[in-house]
Amino acid sequence: MIREILESIDGDYVLDTVEDVENLIATKSKEYGSKNKFLASDEYKKLYPKIEQIYKKARDIQGDKFQKAMADVEAKYGDRVEYASVSPWGIADVFIGTIINRNNLPYVKLDKKAQGRTYLKWHKGWKKVD
Repeated sequence: MIREILESIDGDYVLDTVEDVENLIATKSKEYGSKNKFLASDEYKKLYPKIEQIYKKARDIQGDKFQKAMADVEAKYGDRVEYASVSPWGIADVFIGTIINRNNLPYVKLDKKAQGRTYLKWHKGWKKVD
């Protein structure tokens, strides 16, 4: 079972991972009556610097993994790429855009909105456009 995150040492919560933070937010949201009430609380404001540090560390680790994946397929920021997606009903969508860096994570800025979105996460399925 997941380590009890509400154990406290001198009033500080034991938060090491994103999972710990998510469990804390879920637990505290129930205590406060809603997630928004907890996020607006002084308790959350006190914990926020620690939570932000945990999320930044996790994002940087994820970013490093994506950097390696990009290197594997010889993709780099600024490359023009496309991705073809086929729905279960046989409808094909082709997305075209440019790889950009958002918070140390690769995204594709689409040339035109697709399904209401202007950015999609990059993955190995994107192919370079010549």
